[in-house]
Amino acid sequence: MKYYAFYRDAVIQLDKDKFKEYSAIVMEYVPYGDLFSLVSQRPFSEKLARTIFKQILSGVEYLHSKGLAHLDLKLENILVDPREGVKVIDFDACESVENVKKIDSRQKGSLGYRAPEFTKSSLESLLPGDIYSLGVVLFTLVLGIPPYNEIEKNGKIHLDKYYETLRNDVRKFWKVHESHRENDGRPKLTKAFKELIEAMLKENPKKRPTVFDLENMTWLQGETYTKEELEVKLRRFHQH
Repeated sequence: MKYYAFYRDAVIQLDKDKFKEYSAIVMEYVPYGDLFSLVSQRPFSEKLARTIFKQILSGVEYLHSKGLAHLDLKLENILVDPREGVKVIDFDACESVENVKKIDSRQKGSLGYRAPEFTKSSLESLLPGDIYSLGVVLFTLVLGIPPYNEIEKNGKIHLDKYYETLRNDVRKFWKVHESHRENDGRPKLTKAFKELIEAMLKENPKKRPTVFDLENMTWLQGETYTKEELEVKLRRFHQH
């Protein structure tokens, strides 16, 4: 996001006779907020999700080409501008791939989005973690709910039954999630979408596709909206 100015002593009026001092950063205005607020209204079609996801992928591809991993990709960290496209934000967790042995991976990522290997203190590589997080993002865009829930309780990580089903019986995993879609009258998920998600959510990071591999996968070759069509689609979400 563009940075415009910083004010150490900004004064904001709270009501008629009440003021408060803040330090303020002035940044560009992104009218539609983050992806989480949009998909919370209703899930995206695969075509709309593909259009948005290819933009996200473009940004992450640039990072990876520079040897950088974002390490906190999630719906809340992707802002939406109907004209300029999506913006990936919040680089607080970003690391050079060269630092892989120096960081404590347990301090990276967000619950529910981070890859399984990030529950350990050390990693062999960083970039596959971004691919996993992107898989959760894409899944949630299309289905409106995450693939599973991850909860931290008393310092311990707890994963729900959907995580175990994803690992042990992927057909059952999809059957359960698709049943919710059918009840809502939405179309069945395409085979190409399922294959893409399964590849990105592989438990073994070495088996996940790279960001460059993803571009050649079948689902991403499908139809997308033009810039003008996308603006119209997003406006409908924003007006809800």
